[in-house]
Amino acid sequence: MTQPSQKPGRSLYDLTLDYISGMDLVRKRRLAEFLDVQDQTIRSWQRGKTVPSGLRALRLHYLFDRMGEVD
Repeated sequence: MTQPSQKPGRSLYDLTLDYISGMDLVRKRRLAEFLDVQDQTIRSWQRGKTVPSGLRALRLHYLFDRMGEVD
């Protein structure tokens, strides 16, 4: 799985953009399922139209924590 580049003080949104930028369609769909969002939501984040919030932000934080990307 693609890993975001590790940089201290990076925002959750920046980590998310790095993480999804290198993903293929299948992995993006798996992420969408994990986050309980539609594929379009992932694309909207990539384009900067919306940002992850609420439960989705918590799930992303959990994911990045498990990957060792956040404290």
